[in-house]
Amino acid sequence: MRVAPDEAAGRIQDAAATLGGAVAAGATERNLVISDQGRMPGDMALSMILGEYLIHGWDLARATGQAWDPDEDTIRTAHAFLAGMVTPEYRGPGGMFGPEVDVPADAPALEKLVGFAGRDPKWAPA
Repeated sequence: MRVAPDEAAGRIQDAAATLGGAVAAGATERNLVISDQGRMPGDMALSMILGEYLIHGWDLARATGQAWDPDEDTIRTAHAFLAGMVTPEYRGPGGMFGPEVDVPADAPALEKLVGFAGRDPKWAPA
């Protein structure tokens, strides 16, 4: 389903406001229901959401030719969390992540994160 740019922007702003409100209301300090995954500690759920935000933010920015420059410490925090959660059964066909893409050890934190998530940091739309 296609969504008009103004509608997409509004949906993103609404989601960000909802997330901000949940954090302000103490969501990190209690268990949250995450769809069919059942209950999860709030801090863990929000760490997972952070990783999704950073990775899919890169996807969207890269696909549309825009800059994506999140805070380095935030990227490293999300990467460390995901590294502890993403096991081999989550990778490959039918998994949530593709095979890890190798990046140089001295690559920027965002390239390391997207490579970990199975994206080629050098990818660009044709």
